[in-house]
Amino acid sequence: MEKKIGKPWCLSDPWSRLVKATGISLSTLKRKIEGLDPVQDVVKAVQKSSVQKPGPKPWKLDDFNRNVVKRTIYDMYRKKEVVSMPRLHEVLKEKDITASLSTVVRTVKSLGFRFSKKGSGRRHVVERDDVVALRHHYLRQIRKYRQQERHIVYLDETWLNSNHVVKGDWLDEPSTSMSVFEPHCEGSGRSLPSGKGTRLIILDAGSSQQGLIPGVGLIFESKTNSSDYHDEMNSEHFTEWFRDTLIPRLSPQSVVVMDNAPYHSHLDPESRAPSTGANKPGISAWLDKNNVHYDPKMKKTGLLDLVNQHKPQKKYVIDELAKAHGHVVLRLPPYHCELNPIEMVWSDLKGFVARKNSTYKIKDCKKLFEEAKSHFSAERWAKFETHVVREYEEKLWQIDGLRDKALSPVIIHMTDDETDDSQATIAYCHEGGTDDEEIDMDIVDGYVSDTSDQADVILCKICHDTDPPGRVPKRDRGTHIDWFQCDTCDQWLHNKCCTKPALAQIMCPRCYSLLHHRNLSETLVAPLEDAEQ
Repeated sequence: MEKKIGKPWCLSDPWSRLVKATGISLSTLKRKIEGLDPVQDVVKAVQKSSVQKPGPKPWKLDDFNRNVVKRTIYDMYRKKEVVSMPRLHEVLKEKDITASLSTVVRTVKSLGFRFSKKGSGRRHVVERDDVVALRHHYLRQIRKYRQQERHIVYLDETWLNSNHVVKGDWLDEPSTSMSVFEPHCEGSGRSLPSGKGTRLIILDAGSSQQGLIPGVGLIFESKTNSSDYHDEMNSEHFTEWFRDTLIPRLSPQSVVVMDNAPYHSHLDPESRAPSTGANKPGISAWLDKNNVHYDPKMKKTGLLDLVNQHKPQKKYVIDELAKAHGHVVLRLPPYHCELNPIEMVWSDLKGFVARKNSTYKIKDCKKLFEEAKSHFSAERWAKFETHVVREYEEKLWQIDGLRDKALSPVIIHMTDDETDDSQATIAYCHEGGTDDEEIDMDIVDGYVSDTSDQADVILCKICHDTDPPGRVPKRDRGTHIDWFQCDTCDQWLHNKCCTKPALAQIMCPRCYSLLHHRNLSETLVAPLEDAEQ
């Protein structure tokens, strides 16, 4: 080519000259030539030796990823998507959960889900009926207690290892061919101990009004090598702590929320009944003790049938202790630990310990945890509890179809000849009834009939009166009063008593502020003077 043009070709680009002369591609030439460089061989050898091969991944997911799996299924429900295992596996991969399909299947089953076939013949993921029923009961009860403005206390247990630290460091790695020969700074990375170290078991309780309740926390060192920290706690220790430490520090008529751990739910001996594992003499002794007549010649199955007919209602020791002091125990539905805001509190406190832990000694970890608790405020707890209400409880209400549809504002028509007894026309159940009860049939087509004989006098939730505060325009006197019913708590309010943002969503000020990032430690009901503006 150079002979034809009579001058050198492309002297500024030797790679192009070499490709033209040999007919070999540029990538192949670079790979062959660079492979002969001894310096590059040393660099690659050092880099290869510094990279540690990842060990085998455990098939079990941790508690955080298990909650992600559950929330992913709920999100798919909300989007009206079919929840199948291959589809769920793909969605989890998008969230950086690189578990195998079999691991996802085992995790879903362990969370209380089961398979069901619908009309199309495809298999879908659904929850067990008993878990759904318990969730419905919890959501209704916790909402009722919040409407009563009772003091709600959450308790739970957790663990803390002495080697609990923040993972990951910025390391000095060779970036050029000559950097492997340069001296490195000694001690550029942390020297972390192997293993998890000694474990602490922690038990505590708190609320949005107090944060972590002072003087209630219990911390002790684990004495076993069990992988489950629940094995360290038993019913005797928990009952003693609940009776002697927690109850004296509770506000009157508190509601204590806890999970379904075995030591939380041990039965009163008087309410125990023989099961299928009991022998025939033991069953007969129980029947004699409870004055139940039976034929001594009966088989064991017949005796067990008599036991089922006469066994007393279950009574839990913890529930009876709380009831004796005027408190109520409310248990979380199974596999729903995300409904307990103390789980977020544990994450916050452990994060503080992980950032400060440098000695990896159990005594220092205990001091760091106590320091983290001293910095934890009631306002921060209230933010966590608000997050649980808004992100979990409200979404579960929507998923399970428990929320009633929005109602248009109700107008009470008034006539000149009506009496005081006929002003009250709305019949609804707030405390004693259930949320599934239908609205009174007298409420039809956006107004409230004034002929219902069984209704009680309706008072506005804010002004506590039948007539709205302030002056009524002359054109509206004796004609009608504008009311509406809160879509969340089912309370009735005057349109005039409600603020505009809440009224636009057909919601009372308390529920509106609860669901819009307000602090639960503050007063949730808007003052009357604010409502009149």
